[in-house]
Amino acid sequence: MEFLIELILDLALGASTYGKIPKLIRYLLIVLISLFYLSFIGFIEYLGISLLKDNLLNGILVIIIGLIVLLICILAFRKTYLKKVKKWFDLDIINNSI
Repeated sequence: MEFLIELILDLALGASTYGKIPKLIRYLLIVLISLFYLSFIGFIEYLGISLLKDNLLNGILVIIIGLIVLLICILAFRKTYLKKVKKWFDLDIINNSI
């Protein structure tokens, strides 16, 4: 099961950054990948909150792990997708200043 999910996510991630695939499909893949990761992080946070009732330390640790995973996902998203947007804006500023 883990192998299948990893294969699907790797293919979707590769296809979402490939320029020859239509933008609509790439944007849909980006939304699906984001929803998958957000649901996974949401589950970790829910687990941490539910653990707070039984054991305060374990609940706090799980919540912190969920926040770290969220931060890593945000940084990976910025590196993968927003790097191209920044280059485009830099070129646009250079072209307008000439």
